[in-house]
Amino acid sequence: MGYFFALMATLFWSGNAVAARFLAETVPPISISFWRWAVALLICFPATYPAFRRNLPAVKEHWKYLTLLAFLGVALFNNLLYTAAQTTTAFNISVISTITPVVILIFSLFAGERLSRVNMTGFIIAVVGIAFLITDGNPLRIFQLRLVKGDIIMLGASAIFAGYTVLIRKKPVEITINTMVFFTFHAGFLMLLPFYLFSEFFIAPTPFGGKQVLGFVYIGLFASFVSFMCWTRAVTMIGAARSGAVYYSIPVFAGLLGYLILGEEIGLSDMLSMCLVGFGVYLTGKK
Repeated sequence: MGYFFALMATLFWSGNAVAARFLAETVPPISISFWRWAVALLICFPATYPAFRRNLPAVKEHWKYLTLLAFLGVALFNNLLYTAAQTTTAFNISVISTITPVVILIFSLFAGERLSRVNMTGFIIAVVGIAFLITDGNPLRIFQLRLVKGDIIMLGASAIFAGYTVLIRKKPVEITINTMVFFTFHAGFLMLLPFYLFSEFFIAPTPFGGKQVLGFVYIGLFASFVSFMCWTRAVTMIGAARSGAVYYSIPVFAGLLGYLILGEEIGLSDMLSMCLVGFGVYLTGKK
């Protein structure tokens, strides 16, 4: 079940990439982050508050750990991602974001998590598959990247999400997943609030057309609440390193969504890379 939860999280995050590209054209990054979590809180509160209330003594004991998770995974990572999208290309973002599982693996090994030879082989195959996908079968394309401000921001965002994922694995046993989600969503939202208000009053107000509202609802419901619940369960069940390998399926899902929703073509190299990623993820989870 851990791999199912990880796959569901990556599927919804793939849709988030499509929604984020649209919203970035008209909505400031901080506003996207703020309304994403505002929508998520409307769903999160009734679903997770009872567990939070029962778990309050453990929250008081581990509030520093939970606050760090909120800062990294809710307030900082998403805002950096949306900021990067303002100044870099989708191709560059897809390349840079794939370093996240590698950083997760490195952090996990230092944290004491271990993979077998078969698991490590699967991880490497997934890396090869994703490299084949993002270079369209031509590895030399990797040298065509031109670093800009957004690329550097995305590098930082990828490292932050990797650290967040490894920290989830260190969750105290007395803290339930619903409690963690309730606390981190609310704390992260409060961290974003003053920056959002400053942006609204002194930079640019948020437009609220029909498409913007639909975008906020999607990223708030599926790319936030549902995906973070699934990702947290996956990491606690199968570990950060194995979950990180599943993270490689995001570009694969994005390609499939592009084909089904936008009518984008899928070539032979795309299908081969998807097979490599799928096989690699399977080996990474094999016991």
